[in-house]
Amino acid sequence: MSRPIWCRAGLWLLPLTPNRKSDRVAPPAVLRQSVTSNPASTPIEAEVAAIWRDVLKHDCIPADTGFFRLGGDSILEIGMFVLIEQKFRVSVRPEFQSGDITVAGLAAHIAALLAAGARPVQPPGTLRPFFCVPGIGGDTLHLAALARHLDPRHPLAALRHQAMPEAGRPDHVEAIAARLVAELLEQQPEGPFLLGGYSAGATIAFEMAQQLTALGHAIALLVLIDARRPGWRLRISGLAAISLNFARNLGPWVREDLARSSARQVLRDTQRKLRRLVGAGSSVENVVELSRYPAEMQVAMQNTYDALRLYRAQPWSGRVTLLRARAQPVLRLYEDPSLGWGAVARGGIDLHCVPGNHKTAMEEPHVRSLAAALNSCIARVSEQAARTS
Repeated sequence: MSRPIWCRAGLWLLPLTPNRKSDRVAPPAVLRQSVTSNPASTPIEAEVAAIWRDVLKHDCIPADTGFFRLGGDSILEIGMFVLIEQKFRVSVRPEFQSGDITVAGLAAHIAALLAAGARPVQPPGTLRPFFCVPGIGGDTLHLAALARHLDPRHPLAALRHQAMPEAGRPDHVEAIAARLVAELLEQQPEGPFLLGGYSAGATIAFEMAQQLTALGHAIALLVLIDARRPGWRLRISGLAAISLNFARNLGPWVREDLARSSARQVLRDTQRKLRRLVGAGSSVENVVELSRYPAEMQVAMQNTYDALRLYRAQPWSGRVTLLRARAQPVLRLYEDPSLGWGAVARGGIDLHCVPGNHKTAMEEPHVRSLAAALNSCIARVSEQAARTS
């Protein structure tokens, strides 16, 4: 596989505010700003410019215009560097990844690394990809930071999902998974598969594993990243475990959630989680702050949320790896450390706690720990497969 699917499957191109944050209100047209043409003058510049065109969806990429001025943001920058390192097989130094870089500057840096005989990174895509389903809106950019830190021999291939309700009837997780299974099999016709998902995508990945198994394919690894099983409910008999887990979670929650949020944010989060706790309504606003996202993304999130609320996972014969954020929401109580998946994973559960909360575990710097745990899991099953082959 030449590059991660998430870079081919359509990127959410977000306009920027003056301080270089993603502007989720302004229309995408603001990105089509006028820039002075200054074409690439070297083969490396031409290769870098081609990658920028792919990432930024711009036809004209001047060699001396900054990445952020052209509409890039920190998330798109991560994806761009993943492709740069795959193309040139060199590790771009972290200190270079700052400021509004240009094609000319980046190409000169790459040329210097190649001239100095820099040690190449592992050849990308030489082993099976890790197929990963993103979160509730299907936005594959949320996986970009994770992709950057994975072993490049196992490229992250993100499967962008979209719920498709018809005539007022919600879509179903089974149907969403079936569409993604078809896409996956186009990329890799035979198993064993390395499969996973983040948040809502974890539930879809679990159903994909069910369907792939039913088709006779082997699942070498199924990784669920910080997701609760839909329909899982607390039991009164688990009150002691619930109390113990609440006490254990309080410290990480204070450090990762409370200490990093404004009073207004804490109030909004608490209200949202209380609505979810008492089962008030069926809006995705119970789990996501919709105001942060553009209108089309809000619709996609609601459609997926409707499908998730109807889904009830059936027992699966395989083994599940759960990468759970150390800081869980303080009002989302649980007695089962596997967040309900243990009851449907007949092959057992491998549980790994990683730094951060549901959001920050996927961001720098915590995503490095998440990627390290995932790399370790992939290496383990790869070694097992090599011994048995």
